[in-house]
Amino acid sequence: MLGIGTYIKQEAKALRVQQEVKLMMEQIDRRAAMIQDNQTRMLNSLLNRYKEKLVIDRIVLTAHNSTRLITDPEELLRTCHLQYDALKKKRIHGFDNLTPEWQQTYDPISSGRPI
Repeated sequence: MLGIGTYIKQEAKALRVQQEVKLMMEQIDRRAAMIQDNQTRMLNSLLNRYKEKLVIDRIVLTAHNSTRLITDPEELLRTCHLQYDALKKKRIHGFDNLTPEWQQTYDPISSGRPI
């Protein structure tokens, strides 16, 4: 009896080691394929760079002296384009109205000008 129990344990351990080796080899192959096929993903993984998804679950609309908070998902889908249209408008940067001191700071550096 002891011999059979020991044999079963040895076979179970061998099978477990075989499965672990197979899993490791599959992961190594998948990683090698990623290095060849998708280098951006590989670099992001190595550098721990992950993009968080932007989730919009509410919008505040202000119109005609009234403010409204929209949280209903279906209404959000219908009105979210208004928010993006507002974000795409042209900005007033004011670079044309710099003081002479700041103008000199932002002027291109010529070869004769000290840094």
